[in-house]
Amino acid sequence: MNIEPKKIIKIIVLIHLLILLIIGYFLIKTKIYDHYKTKGYTKNNLIITYLPTNITYDKLFINNKEISCKIKSKEIKVDESTLTSYNELSLDCLKQFSDNEIVDITFYYNKQRIITKLKDNMF
Repeated sequence: MNIEPKKIIKIIVLIHLLILLIIGYFLIKTKIYDHYKTKGYTKNNLIITYLPTNITYDKLFINNKEISCKIKSKEIKVDESTLTSYNELSLDCLKQFSDNEIVDITFYYNKQRIITKLKDNMF
């Protein structure tokens, strides 16, 4: 069975175009978050942590698990040595933690499409 070289080139070009279309679709449709990682400590069944004031988060992960928490108190404080402001958050979570436990916290914010993030980083 002989296949002409022109047909092979057309097939290769079509396969490449199909792959590019699939990648383009995912770049346009998929949304991702920026994230901010920090630590917190527990006190009286509350998690105390510090978050920059310019971040309003959409999702919260504690010890790599998504946990729903309510903000019990939010207080703006200033670090006088660096002159930066931050929020001291007291989070009330459904999961119980023991007192003085250190937890890893990841705040997810700024949900955007991948293509938008790429454009923002390029220009």
